[in-house]
Amino acid sequence: MKMFSRALALSAVLAACALPSFAAVRVNITLSNFKFTPLTATCNVGDTLRFVTAATGVQAHTATNGTGAADPNAGVLFDIPMNGNNVVGTYIVATPGTLPVFCRTHEAGNMKMTVTVTNHPPVVSSITNQTVNENVLLTVTPSGTDSDGDVLTWSGSSLPSGSSVSATT
Repeated sequence: MKMFSRALALSAVLAACALPSFAAVRVNITLSNFKFTPLTATCNVGDTLRFVTAATGVQAHTATNGTGAADPNAGVLFDIPMNGNNVVGTYIVATPGTLPVFCRTHEAGNMKMTVTVTNHPPVVSSITNQTVNENVLLTVTPSGTDSDGDVLTWSGSSLPSGSSVSATT
């Protein structure tokens, strides 16, 4: 009877943009008195930034990504006009990093804020080497956690012929 041993190389892959509903958080940001409140905020990938203004009538604000109008990327992700007719705007954060935000209308008054977006990598429990008789099914159930609440999916590489990996196991 032949025996073989192989360590399976499994890697956790974050489900991008398909976060479970319980993982998403709404971060409220107020535009009032020519400033953003709070001036800095922290959130995770998949969270929703909710910009709210108390502006009425013709007084207008914007919530615009970028460091200012001279920023070549200003408004690429979002450029939300806000006035008496549109007092709430949202943006779902898709990538980690620093996200500067400014108000186009009050840029000269330095109406700016910064959002820090985090995405912690998952922690995958180690899988020990497995030994099984030839032609006998080997089942390995991986486990792991993600502190951001992101869904883990699984994939395998360099697997023996006939092997497969269930992405949701």
